[in-house]
Amino acid sequence: MLKRCSKCVPGKPWNGAVKCGSSDVHCGANVRASQGEPMKRLGGWWRLWIFMCGVYLFCVLALGIPRLPNKRTHLSEQDLAGLSVQAQALVWHPGDPPEVNGWESCPNVIDFDDPNAPAIIPRATPNQIEAFTREYRQIQDSKLRSARVYALLSSVLFWWGVPSIVVLIFGLSVRWVFRGFKKEPPLTI
Repeated sequence: MLKRCSKCVPGKPWNGAVKCGSSDVHCGANVRASQGEPMKRLGGWWRLWIFMCGVYLFCVLALGIPRLPNKRTHLSEQDLAGLSVQAQALVWHPGDPPEVNGWESCPNVIDFDDPNAPAIIPRATPNQIEAFTREYRQIQDSKLRSARVYALLSSVLFWWGVPSIVVLIFGLSVRWVFRGFKKEPPLTI
């Protein structure tokens, strides 16, 4: 049976021929569907899901951001290959004989807050050591940025995206099951 929508004017005769934006039929008054306003077309359960996903995303970010990597890591040999040729020439490799690098005393160990930081050959000037330190820090910082972005994206996708999609699929499945049991009224002609 057709029913009047909320847009019908109470004193007007109802002709039952014009449809408004919903599945209800109205009296024929000039009613426009809420086009251009997507939130008005969403049902209450969709709005609840979007709101709860936003709250859950805020919680994931609030708990995940403090756990992002915040320390520089030791650079591998591959990372050291990213240094300039001048900086690579300053790196002391354990096992190098003293005559290879032209030094006879112990190498300079630079404190990078990293006990495994590479040592510099003793004949390096302070300017060379400063340039090496700058390049080394830049590579460490770029690795740290990459690690932070990876950790943030993986936590957002894994801890927020997957559960949100699972809840959405579960809700749509429950709705589909309930609609399957719903009895529709017989059509009257």
